[in-house]
Amino acid sequence: IGDDVMLQINKYASMIYRSSQVYFDEMLAPYQIGSGQHFFMTHIDARPGISPNELAEKGNFDKGTCARAVKKLEDLGYVKRIQRIDDRRSVKLYLTPLGESIIPFIKKVQQDWINILGQNIQDEEMEFVNDILGKMAVNATLYVNE
Repeated sequence: IGDDVMLQINKYASMIYRSSQVYFDEMLAPYQIGSGQHFFMTHIDARPGISPNELAEKGNFDKGTCARAVKKLEDLGYVKRIQRIDDRRSVKLYLTPLGESIIPFIKKVQQDWINILGQNIQDEEMEFVNDILGKMAVNATLYVNE
């Protein structure tokens, strides 16, 4: 594969990422949630009691980024930390009733974005792109983490 193909892939991935940020920032602005926080909200919803470290690993975020996102969500009243009884140094994360109340909207916004990205693309094509990008993401992560 030529360098131009890889440069184009990087360009397109960057365009999608930046557009995604703009979309989520705009759609979630009424809740004071930015493009970075919706991931944390939906993952805490899916796994109540998840630890901040598990949450960081799940999204391949560094612990500092995760801590700042959780702190912001906590300050907004969407997330609460509960200290573990068996390990006082560790906490579990849960959504508050306020956080739970906006999860359906966040999921709708996420689904709408998926629908926007998937316009005019067949399911098989989308699965192929997902497989390839997944492999590329693993390669990139392994390289950076070595």
